[in-house]
Amino acid sequence: MDNEKNENVLTEEQNWYQNTYKGNKINEFTPKVLFVGMFLAMIMVAMNVYMGLKIGWGVGGSLIAVILSFAFMKALISIGVVAGYTTLENNITQTMASAGGSIGCIVNIIPALTLMGVDMPWWKIFLWVFFTSFLGVFFAVPLRKQVVVHEKLKFPTGTAAATTIEAMHAEGSDGMKKAMVLIGTGLVGSLIKVLQDAFHKIPDMIPATFFSIGKYKSEQLTMGVAVSPMLFGAGFLVGLRVTITMMGMGLITWLVIAPWLVDSGIVATMGYRKIIHWTMWPGIALMVTSGLTATAMRWKVFVNAFKSMKGAKDGDNDALTDFKHLEVPMTLWAVGLSISSVGLIIIMKMVFDVPILLAVLSIFIAFFLSIIAVRATGETDINPVSSLGNITQIIFGAIHPGSTTTTLLTAGVTYSGASEAADMMQDLKTGYLVGATPKKQFYAQLIGLTIGALAAVPVYLAITSKYGIATKEMPALGAITASGVAKLVSSGTKLPKFVDIALYLSIAIGIIIPIIEKYKPKVARFFPSAMGLGLAMVLPAFYAVIMFAGSFVQWLLSLKWKDIMEKYSISIASGGIAGEGITGAVIAVIQVFMK
Repeated sequence: MDNEKNENVLTEEQNWYQNTYKGNKINEFTPKVLFVGMFLAMIMVAMNVYMGLKIGWGVGGSLIAVILSFAFMKALISIGVVAGYTTLENNITQTMASAGGSIGCIVNIIPALTLMGVDMPWWKIFLWVFFTSFLGVFFAVPLRKQVVVHEKLKFPTGTAAATTIEAMHAEGSDGMKKAMVLIGTGLVGSLIKVLQDAFHKIPDMIPATFFSIGKYKSEQLTMGVAVSPMLFGAGFLVGLRVTITMMGMGLITWLVIAPWLVDSGIVATMGYRKIIHWTMWPGIALMVTSGLTATAMRWKVFVNAFKSMKGAKDGDNDALTDFKHLEVPMTLWAVGLSISSVGLIIIMKMVFDVPILLAVLSIFIAFFLSIIAVRATGETDINPVSSLGNITQIIFGAIHPGSTTTTLLTAGVTYSGASEAADMMQDLKTGYLVGATPKKQFYAQLIGLTIGALAAVPVYLAITSKYGIATKEMPALGAITASGVAKLVSSGTKLPKFVDIALYLSIAIGIIIPIIEKYKPKVARFFPSAMGLGLAMVLPAFYAVIMFAGSFVQWLLSLKWKDIMEKYSISIASGGIAGEGITGAVIAVIQVFMK
């Protein structure tokens, strides 16, 4: 039986190579791609550093880079500077740009260390960002076969980027129709974001003011619906099972658990941050347990992912030999992972005085939590990197009490590792759908990270020297949260009341659901998504509502116009994601510069 499954996977990969792969037919990694990709990587990292310090979050660079690079190249083509621009060149450009833009820990851990009194000159910041980010890329390499090829997780943003690329480069009426649908929904998403952020005519969230639970108003219970074309589009892509789970668990969390926590005196007052300080424990336990269980049950695929990087063996047929040469070589992966790990350990010990054993342990923990981040992103398009970083802080607060620096730095390894691993997997999903070469995307990711790390440091120092950290102009919410958790756990961790019971239940559910999904897939359709359950316990309910609305509308439309929706669903969703993502980023940057 196992041999049959392995043969099926092999056949599937060969079919992809024969029918989808285009790296041997059209240009992919060219000088113009290198130039534009590096330029966009600098733009994206500057944008996300501004946004992260100003409003607490950033945007994925894939969709923005896809469209910006396409428009830039078309302009160069029109004046005769370059001759053409292929889908695979577009894909490599977005890979490089999104890698640069995903430099994450510089807007949470770095300013948090400053708030805690740690001196952070430019060279410390660069070394830390550089090595932690590269570690995440090497974490992601062996996971590609499992989550992209074998399990075919959705990765909504990666799928949307692939659809956007194909729509913009398409020739013929069908391709143009898809492009027009994408542009149309993109304009709608863009208009909504302009009315929200530039003119303040549309709220970010519409509260459900028509009801309350006892003395608690709907706003306190995060009840309502987010006005977000991006989240609506993500729901359109991920499907009903995940979003029904998220909405159902969201309602239970905020209408049942939250009031009980306050009424019982377990939590002092009603509020989002107060409530998730309790609910994050079972939520993260669900995600961690289910992710590791699903991975453990597919250990052969995981092992095969490493084997596939060794390259071809004598006797392999030509097609398979060529296919294996598209993968990242095992030697390169091992050397890169070793250099990143050793370099990071040396920095943690020599620069920040973190004990060597704790530095090594932080890398192992970050690797396993990166698996969770990749799976959560693949299923829901939400990377719970902040919660995973908090878990790391709690672990090291218990192991090494009294050192806020250690808890912050070890969390930083998880932040960066999980962020970069998930970003690379989104890009690899895009590449898989458009027929790109995984090895070339890996090189593009490394180049993008290098440019991002070089650009991020001066941008970060310029902003913080002018506006400060945790000020009215630059609230730095990620830094405040990270430093607050560090203070909380630095003297050891005490679980909130009754959390231990919720933890045991969550762990059991996190083990049972993946087992059912593997051995009883038809029955699993009627079970909730473990990742959906966990995410719903750490997010506001109005996020889950808008995602459910997206998947429900897609389901309704498919009932009546099945053929049309099979053809255009991804274009519809991609437009909403791209429209809000690009417009929101542009408006945020303009507003920051204007102030």
